[in-house]
Amino acid sequence: MRTTISIEGIRCHAFHGCMEEEGLIGGEYLVDVTITKDLRLSMESDDLKDTVDYIWSAM
Repeated sequence: MRTTISIEGIRCHAFHGCMEEEGLIGGEYLVDVTITKDLRLSMESDDLKDTVDYIWSAM
């Protein structure tokens, strides 16, 4: 069974980019994330270690 988790509309101001000015003044970013994964083990165990690791899922 595959489950989809969606987070939409994450807004942030960050200081990075290709140009020097971007590091000084920053920029506004809007992020939407969707992860589809088989979550049966985490639903059965209810153990945090069996849930989605958002850092490694994005790589």
